[in-house]
Amino acid sequence: MRPYLRYIILIILIGLSTSASAQFGFRTKYSMNSFTDWNRIIQKSSPAEDDVLTSNIEFGLDYRFRMKNVRIDILHEIAIGLKTESILTNQSGVEFSYFAYNLNTQFYAFNLRRESGIDEIPKSGQAFANNLFFTISPGVLFNRTAVSSGPLLLPTIVDDQLNFKLGIGVGYDFKIGDSFIISPGIAYNFIHDLELILWPVSFPPSETDEATNLHQLQFQIRIGF
Repeated sequence: MRPYLRYIILIILIGLSTSASAQFGFRTKYSMNSFTDWNRIIQKSSPAEDDVLTSNIEFGLDYRFRMKNVRIDILHEIAIGLKTESILTNQSGVEFSYFAYNLNTQFYAFNLRRESGIDEIPKSGQAFANNLFFTISPGVLFNRTAVSSGPLLLPTIVDDQLNFKLGIGVGYDFKIGDSFIISPGIAYNFIHDLELILWPVSFPPSETDEATNLHQLQFQIRIGF
């Protein structure tokens, strides 16, 4: 069987096991980033320099399917993020952008059984735990890092990569009337083995490149309609 046929069959099986009714959602996220190894190298070359790319904004669009008999939701999400920053010590510039696919699996552990309709979300006035959910979010991240050399007059170095990510989180649904759901949440994401080209930034150059893991604490709000 060809590989792409397996993905088509998987999508069909997911569709058969979920509600025919779905919901779009828009997400805005604020991410706090930690590139531990990259910042270590920059600090070694430029001790007065602060950490770089410590935060960024992300936007996402998702499509949510609800399981028929249990309160487990599957949200297919496409997201984009961008951050540009200058390194003042040697006037270099760093741009980090990415395009991500997230497979968010959202489950309501304290009220897992869906009794009175597949589309029903208890109103906020009911028991608080009814609307509390946990999320597991594996995904794929296509990212681009561009580093300019400042006064060295070297060409901008652009590096494209494909990385895997895994996220866990918690959130809460607020039902607004019959049409909207507002869901604030917090998540921790781990992106494995980003290779960042550093030699235009390190002055004098100490390493030519460095692989680092991205640890990301993310605050988000989702509006479903």
